Amino acid sequence: MPTWKGIVGRGFRPQEFEAYVASLRFADWRPQFAVVHNTSEPRLSQWHSTPGDQRMRNLESYYRDVQQWSAGPHLFVADDLIWAFTPLTTSGVHSPSWNAISWGMEMVGEFEEEAFDPGVRENAVDALVTLHAWAGLNPDMLRFHKEDPKTTHKDCPGKNVDKDDLVARIKDRLAGRDTGEHSLADNYLNLGAQAAVSAGPAAAAAGVNRLKFAEIFATEFGGGSEAGMSSAYGGKVDQSQPQAALPARLQDDPSKRRIRVLNPKNGLSVPCLVNDVGPWNTTDAYWSAETRPKAEAQFALRQKAENKQVPLNPAGLDLTPAVYDALGIPGTVNTRSAKLDWEFI
Repeated sequence: MPTWKGIVGRGFRPQEFEAYVASLRFADWRPQFAVVHNTSEPRLSQWHSTPGDQRMRNLESYYRDVQQWSAGPHLFVADDLIWAFTPLTTSGVHSPSWNAISWGMEMVGEFEEEAFDPGVRENAVDALVTLHAWAGLNPDMLRFHKEDPKTTHKDCPGKNVDKDDLVARIKDRLAGRDTGEHSLADNYLNLGAQAAVSAGPAAAAAGVNRLKFAEIFATEFGGGSEAGMSSAYGGKVDQSQPQAALPARLQDDPSKRRIRVLNPKNGLSVPCLVNDVGPWNTTDAYWSAETRPKAEAQFALRQKAENKQVPLNPAGLDLTPAVYDALGIPGTVNTRSAKLDWEFI
């Protein structure tokens, strides 16, 4: 019998769910998209016959003891609350082809026969907006359970749930057209900033002193086929030395281009020379504006960055192989990435 991963078992209103998600941190697992299901049983008319917390315990018993699975879906969405079930920071069990790479969301109802309840629909859209913004996912990657080639549930989530309409609602709300208050970039950056701030207490409890610019997605450059590449500051990037790139030009004086990078997972840090400009952007001095890197919003929105490319990741920092080695991050040269902290020194 596999080890049970445990459940959250808490119900949230949409704004509470957004705050909850912002408090989380990924470890080694990261989803690529969300998969939408419907419960079928119980139907929405049956859902409220049992208190929510008891319903979560009943579902836990079903998935753990009857199915003997390691987990269940991540969310159950009703017309009143968004229930967190399997922790969002670990893989669940909900769709055979995609368990390892996706979040699973169950919408309460039998939508093959019943109309898609507006309350369930609105909470589902709000939950998906929060997840897509937090992880920088593309709404066009959303999948219905019935699209899984290995599933036997060929109707899920039901004929009365229109995928195109659901994706359009997610995009509209991400873009702020439903509220008229925020752009998608604002929503994504705000969530990223909240996540960075909320990560502090957990790291402190682990004995790690977080640096000023926290939870910055970093990529790797200067090694492999890029060995000996030219530096934006003149000369070459040296893969054997701890060097970095930031997405805006600093002073040419090398003594003014020193940063310290920290791996919050193990507390290892290394001083680096900023010896190139990038990734993705060249005028994004997010450290001066006290904002998140522009690449985060550009990646979420699928918008072109200053280098005329749509970012393939939300990186606001590039590091040489020597930095990854010093921070104890294994992997093939020029493929590594991690969420790291940094500050000027």
